Amino acid sequence: MADKVGGVLARIGTPAGASVAVDVAAVKAIVDIIDGLHDVPTADAVTNAFMRDVLGIKTDAAVEVVSAVNSLMAYIKGLTQELDQRSVAKVAWALDSTNSFTDVLNLSDKGVLTGIFQALQLSDVASGTEQGGIRLTIDGVLKWTEPNFSEKFTTDGSASFASLSFNHRFDTSIQVEAKNSGNTISVWTSVAYTIKA
Repeated sequence: MADKVGGVLARIGTPAGASVAVDVAAVKAIVDIIDGLHDVPTADAVTNAFMRDVLGIKTDAAVEVVSAVNSLMAYIKGLTQELDQRSVAKVAWALDSTNSFTDVLNLSDKGVLTGIFQALQLSDVASGTEQGGIRLTIDGVLKWTEPNFSEKFTTDGSASFASLSFNHRFDTSIQVEAKNSGNTISVWTSVAYTIKA
């Protein structure tokens, strides 16, 4: 591009009292700077000096945590990956009558936990209050445990249950366990989640 500018100036001619060589060199230096700013940065560059640093390059790694050093391309890839993990809805369920935690869902995958529901097996009880328990482990880390949910069923047909909404991503694994903390009552536990197609 600088050569084209030089050629144009050369054809125009030298203005009175001016040096074309000096003018061409000055314009070429400016054009070289502008041309360099249009080059893409290296992958995952942390510089923040020019617009290209903010935009990034196609090979930037996906990120999902906001920081002061990531590019727009990295964030777009992270958002796309997040949406991919929400594409297939699944439900796992289990009936448990033991007083120790057993798996309702034990999965090695990426996805999003969207809900856990637990209720009494109504045929096991005419009325009364019993307790169920839930334990949640995400990516190998125990996130939450509740060993004694009070769940009630009465003779008038009313019942209470534990219903928990989540929007929690898992990157490597999820395990949801349930138990009956009462006597002889069974508890139904279901887990709603999404995974990548």
